[in-house]
Amino acid sequence: MAALFRRLCLLVLTEACYDEFFVKFNFFDVPCLRAAMSKGLGLAIVGGSILVKVPQIMKMVKAQSGEGISVAGTSLELTAIVFNVAYSFVNRYPFSSYGDGVFLLLQTAVIGMLVFLYGGATKKGVLYILSVFTITAVLCSGQLPIKFLWVLQASNIPVVFAGKMVQAVTNFRNSSTGQLSAVTVTMLFPGCHGTDLHLHPGDGRPHHHPDL
Repeated sequence: MAALFRRLCLLVLTEACYDEFFVKFNFFDVPCLRAAMSKGLGLAIVGGSILVKVPQIMKMVKAQSGEGISVAGTSLELTAIVFNVAYSFVNRYPFSSYGDGVFLLLQTAVIGMLVFLYGGATKKGVLYILSVFTITAVLCSGQLPIKFLWVLQASNIPVVFAGKMVQAVTNFRNSSTGQLSAVTVTMLFPGCHGTDLHLHPGDGRPHHHPDL
């Protein structure tokens, strides 16, 4: 039982912090508390991201339609996710700091593919998802300069903003949200803020490239 408890604790604690808490019984060590909260929140975000876009996918499958969902907007969002995942993976950051991106990547790629499939463009849908995985594999291969990946990752905010604006324009023109899932949008909101909270200099994921 003690060994199991230790293993579970080490999911969010380092060996040093485990000893600080459960050997020295110093439960008020600030650096360890911050690290534990950051790691725990990161794991929670990763866990939540596994299902965050499932309602969107289910709504599309049920309606057999991708009406109202912008391929361009989805692709821009997917681009930002791929850049972030690739940069984090190549830098060997803890999975808890970018694992949510992996699951969002998979789900967003499926959404993009479904838009094509339900639009009668099956070949384009298959090509779309294959292209996403191919590009992701290339970026994660470690063969590209880290500065190049940093530039891509640094472009995330404007890329995501552009994607949201494209989707907003699509909604405005259609005077409808089409097959957009309100549940997914609602679930994404706290996830974004949670990510902001758990990313700090102590979690192994810097906000800038040290060589620039």
